Amino acid sequence: MRDEGYFATAVGATLNAATGELRYVRAGHPAPLLIRANEEIMPLPARSPALGMFGEVPYVEGVETLARGETLVVYTDGAVEITNHAGQQFGWEGLVGLLQKEAHREIQLDSVEEQPCDSATTSACPMI
Repeated sequence: MRDEGYFATAVGATLNAATGELRYVRAGHPAPLLIRANEEIMPLPARSPALGMFGEVPYVEGVETLARGETLVVYTDGAVEITNHAGQQFGWEGLVGLLQKEAHREIQLDSVEEQPCDSATTSACPMI
Protein backbone atom coordinates (compact mmCIF):
# COMPACT_ATOMS: atom_id res chain seq x y z
CA MET A 1 0.00 0.00 0.00
CA ARG A 2 1.28 3.43 -0.95
CA ASP A 3 1.64 6.15 1.72
CA GLU A 4 -0.38 9.18 0.71
CA GLY A 5 1.32 12.57 0.58
CA TYR A 6 4.89 11.38 0.00
CA PHE A 7 6.74 12.04 -3.21
CA ALA A 8 10.26 12.62 -4.51
CA THR A 9 11.71 14.42 -7.49
CA ALA A 10 14.47 12.94 -9.59
CA VAL A 11 16.48 13.21 -12.78
CA GLY A 12 17.99 10.16 -14.42
CA ALA A 13 20.26 10.38 -17.44
CA THR A 14 22.66 8.40 -19.56
CA LEU A 15 25.24 9.87 -21.90
CA ASN A 16 26.75 8.01 -24.83
CA ALA A 17 30.23 9.55 -24.80
CA ALA A 18 30.98 8.35 -28.33
CA THR A 19 27.94 10.00 -29.94
CA GLY A 20 27.03 12.69 -27.40
CA GLU A 21 23.49 11.34 -27.14
CA LEU A 22 21.92 12.23 -23.80
CA ARG A 23 18.78 10.35 -22.76
CA TYR A 24 17.05 11.65 -19.66
CA VAL A 25 13.88 11.48 -17.58
CA ARG A 26 12.79 14.26 -15.26
CA ALA A 27 10.25 13.43 -12.57
CA GLY A 28 9.02 16.66 -10.97
CA HIS A 29 12.59 17.94 -10.63
CA PRO A 30 13.73 21.39 -11.79
CA ALA A 31 14.72 21.27 -15.46
CA PRO A 32 18.40 20.43 -16.03
CA LEU A 33 20.17 23.11 -18.04
CA LEU A 34 22.28 22.51 -21.11
CA ILE A 35 25.02 25.08 -21.75
CA ARG A 36 25.68 24.95 -25.47
CA ALA A 37 29.08 25.63 -27.05
CA ASN A 38 27.89 29.15 -27.98
CA GLU A 39 27.08 29.67 -24.23
CA GLU A 40 23.31 29.58 -24.86
CA ILE A 41 21.55 28.10 -21.82
CA MET A 42 18.67 25.78 -22.63
CA PRO A 43 16.40 24.04 -20.09
CA LEU A 44 15.74 20.43 -21.05
CA PRO A 45 12.03 20.28 -21.95
CA ALA A 46 10.86 16.71 -21.20
CA ARG A 47 9.01 16.48 -17.90
CA SER A 48 6.89 14.06 -15.92
CA PRO A 49 5.22 14.16 -12.49
CA ALA A 50 7.19 13.58 -9.30
CA LEU A 51 7.68 10.00 -8.17
CA GLY A 52 4.85 8.78 -5.96
CA MET A 53 2.36 11.55 -6.74
CA PHE A 54 -0.03 9.61 -8.98
CA GLY A 55 0.82 5.94 -8.60
CA GLU A 56 1.96 4.33 -11.82
CA VAL A 57 2.25 6.81 -14.68
CA PRO A 58 4.31 6.79 -17.87
CA TYR A 59 7.46 8.90 -17.73
CA VAL A 60 8.57 10.95 -20.75
CA GLU A 61 12.10 10.37 -22.02
CA GLY A 62 13.93 13.31 -23.57
CA VAL A 63 16.82 13.02 -26.00
CA GLU A 64 19.42 15.69 -26.76
CA THR A 65 22.82 15.60 -28.41
CA LEU A 66 25.73 17.22 -26.63
CA ALA A 67 28.74 18.45 -28.55
CA ARG A 68 32.26 18.47 -27.16
CA GLY A 69 32.62 21.27 -24.63
CA GLU A 70 28.92 21.50 -23.79
CA THR A 71 27.80 21.17 -20.19
CA LEU A 72 24.80 19.63 -18.47
CA VAL A 73 23.83 21.32 -15.17
CA VAL A 74 21.60 19.36 -12.80
CA TYR A 75 20.73 21.20 -9.61
CA THR A 76 18.47 20.88 -6.60
CA ASP A 77 15.50 23.14 -6.03
CA GLY A 78 17.38 24.49 -3.01
CA ALA A 79 19.83 26.19 -5.39
CA VAL A 80 17.07 28.47 -6.68
CA GLU A 81 15.05 28.74 -3.47
CA ILE A 82 17.92 30.05 -1.32
CA THR A 83 17.16 33.51 0.03
CA ASN A 84 19.28 36.48 1.01
CA HIS A 85 18.93 38.43 4.26
CA ALA A 86 16.06 40.44 2.73
CA GLY A 87 14.13 37.25 1.98
CA GLN A 88 14.59 37.49 -1.80
CA GLN A 89 15.00 34.16 -3.57
CA PHE A 90 18.01 33.56 -5.81
CA GLY A 91 15.53 32.16 -8.35
CA TRP A 92 15.86 30.55 -11.74
CA GLU A 93 16.92 33.89 -13.19
CA GLY A 94 19.74 34.15 -10.63
CA LEU A 95 20.98 30.66 -11.50
CA VAL A 96 20.88 31.35 -15.24
CA GLY A 97 22.61 34.72 -14.70
CA LEU A 98 25.36 33.03 -12.70
CA LEU A 99 25.82 30.37 -15.36
CA GLN A 100 25.93 32.99 -18.13
CA LYS A 101 28.55 34.93 -16.21
CA GLU A 102 30.66 31.86 -15.55
CA ALA A 103 29.95 29.77 -18.68
CA HIS A 104 33.29 30.57 -20.26
CA ARG A 105 35.25 29.41 -17.20
CA GLU A 106 36.35 25.85 -16.70
CA ILE A 107 35.49 24.79 -13.16
CA GLN A 108 37.67 22.29 -11.32
CA LEU A 109 35.32 20.49 -8.93
CA ASP A 110 38.12 19.46 -6.59
CA SER A 111 39.00 23.13 -6.02
CA VAL A 112 35.48 24.34 -5.17
CA GLU A 113 35.20 25.07 -1.47
CA GLU A 114 32.04 25.47 0.54
CA GLN A 115 31.62 29.16 1.31
CA PRO A 116 28.96 31.00 3.29
CA CYS A 117 26.47 32.91 1.20
CA ASP A 118 25.92 36.53 2.25
CA SER A 119 23.19 37.25 -0.30
CA ALA A 120 21.54 35.69 -3.28
CA THR A 121 23.42 37.64 -5.92
CA THR A 122 25.74 36.30 -8.55
CA SER A 123 28.70 38.21 -7.17
CA ALA A 124 28.25 37.43 -3.48
CA CYS A 125 27.01 33.85 -3.58
CA PRO A 126 29.45 31.37 -5.17
CA MET A 127 27.34 28.22 -5.39
CA ILE A 128 28.78 26.12 -8.19
